[in-house]
Amino acid sequence: MQVGKRDEMEPRIVSDSPRLTSLPFFYSAPLALIVAGILMTAWGDSLVMSPWSPRTLALTHVMTLGFLSMTAFGTFYLLASHVGVAGLARHRLSHLVYYALVGTWLGLVWGIARGESTPVFAAIGLAAVMALVFVIQTGVALKRGPRGGPVLRGLRLTLWGFALTSFLGMWLAHGHGGMRFPGLRGLWMQVHLTIALVGWLGGLSAIGIWFALAPGDSGDEFESKPVEWVIRATAVGIGLPFSLLFAGYIFLTPESEEWLVPFAAAATLPAVIAIWLVHPLFCLGLLSKRPAFPGRIFWQLGLGLGPVTLALGLGAWLLSDARIGLLFGWTALLGWAGTLFYVLLVSLVPTLLPGLNNRGPAGLSPEKLLRGLLLHGGTLILGGVGVVLESDSWIRIAGLCLIANGSYLLGSVITVLRGSRPAPDAPATP
Repeated sequence: MQVGKRDEMEPRIVSDSPRLTSLPFFYSAPLALIVAGILMTAWGDSLVMSPWSPRTLALTHVMTLGFLSMTAFGTFYLLASHVGVAGLARHRLSHLVYYALVGTWLGLVWGIARGESTPVFAAIGLAAVMALVFVIQTGVALKRGPRGGPVLRGLRLTLWGFALTSFLGMWLAHGHGGMRFPGLRGLWMQVHLTIALVGWLGGLSAIGIWFALAPGDSGDEFESKPVEWVIRATAVGIGLPFSLLFAGYIFLTPESEEWLVPFAAAATLPAVIAIWLVHPLFCLGLLSKRPAFPGRIFWQLGLGLGPVTLALGLGAWLLSDARIGLLFGWTALLGWAGTLFYVLLVSLVPTLLPGLNNRGPAGLSPEKLLRGLLLHGGTLILGGVGVVLESDSWIRIAGLCLIANGSYLLGSVITVLRGSRPAPDAPATP
């Protein structure tokens, strides 16, 4: 299969609306890393007592809602505008999605960490607005897509993953607001986390890589058995556990749902194997055949951490050591997803923004990318050591490095997106 040279192409001018739609998300994502670093520095080893402690859950949502979902929303809007879709209707509604996401993030993190119900219920209301507007806005646009290439099909599946994640998250949030959880807490959180990781975040990162490697804008030329298998297996792996969860909710009491836990975990295996094993190995093979280009090492590291995340996830499921569960979360969020979303921000996104500039390929220089990679990788290692040793000092040092990492990423994003306004001699076309 021939791999295209997207990084050598001039970004095509489409419409100014994707730029207006996406930039707030991209500029806000690195700020969440800075906030996460501040919380790690302040809270120390209280974050490694249990995967389900309030502070650990709060930090988890700083990462998932603040950094990863911010990046995912902005990238989703851009990819949707590049796969033959007629365009987003009322694209300025994305600002409502953005502010609702910010409010959801702040309310949920504050409420969970402090054990206060009012911010949690405010977050639930804002999350409902955010999810509803985003799903309808992008769902209608994707339905107009004239082609059925893997990128377009993947975006539709990813939107389903987001919808399921949001629905479960809002329902679970009632338990953190002082009400009863909808069922067995561990089971529901397990399914919610898995669908969020592989259905929403994993699906979006996979589509971003497919789009970056595909010769054409729609990714139609990227048809292959591995890609098709990843899409179908992910659909099964997020739909089946969700169905089991609600079958248990209807027919079982929360106390009797315990026996569903292994079945729900097994039902996710097609998706986790597809996203964390098949897809990384397939794309690593493609990257190995491609000439060196800025950002490739980031793609390779993030993809390489997929099988590591899968192994840690299986270990957390089979073993009772809380440190494995915490290490899985840290590796999945900052390692696997964090690395892939980092390179989305500084490498792929600049090539997708319309009217970027007329000064050559967008993105960071190889030297700046390498410095970012070293800082990001060092933060990941320090935090992992802190989790394994349950060390207050290592966790706080990792927090300081995460602050530096987020600050460097913010500067990088400002650098690569600074030219994202349409050039005067290249007016946008409808």
